[in-house]
Amino acid sequence: MVDILSGRAHLVINNSATTTSTLNVPEYVTSNDGRKFAVTCFDDMGNAQPYDFKVNLGVNIDTISAQAFKNQTLLTQVTLNPNIKVIDTEAFSGCTNLASDFLLPYGTKYLGQRVFANTAVKKILIPSTCNMGFYMLDNCSKLEELYMNYIYATGKHMNVYTFTNVPTSCKLYVPTGYVKQFKEGWPHFTSVQAGAYDFTFNN
Repeated sequence: MVDILSGRAHLVINNSATTTSTLNVPEYVTSNDGRKFAVTCFDDMGNAQPYDFKVNLGVNIDTISAQAFKNQTLLTQVTLNPNIKVIDTEAFSGCTNLASDFLLPYGTKYLGQRVFANTAVKKILIPSTCNMGFYMLDNCSKLEELYMNYIYATGKHMNVYTFTNVPTSCKLYVPTGYVKQFKEGWPHFTSVQAGAYDFTFNN
């Protein structure tokens, strides 16, 4: 189902199960009166799917709504696009088999609370443009590499509330010149080194 709101198309999957192992989110939809709308927001995956599936986001998607894929335990992979701006609260929380690398492009503005909590994600890149919610990576026990470009996150409160139960063996990469600040602010990580970088789909 597609809800057309304020000139933006919001995608909602309201059937009991997808009919394909890969969900390709469309770039555009056409309303009953023939108007064409860009699909800019993924709102809700609906009921839990009964078999493994992947999601490819359409190029116009800039927002993944709160709890859009929450507890979709058989979601294994999500392919992002260059235009993503917001992944809201608990969007992927509880997707226990989700093992995609999430390289968030420069320009991403917000990751909500518990957005990747209880997933199998192994590598995440957070750009310098991105604010983060608490418990964002709570119980991400498979996380191996975290590239943190957001330099305003060096405070100890972020260490306590944002990365609870992330393995201490996870390698933390930070911007050049900020290794000391992150070592002091995030003592949880045993490996902190320069090497973070902002990413775009053009480089």
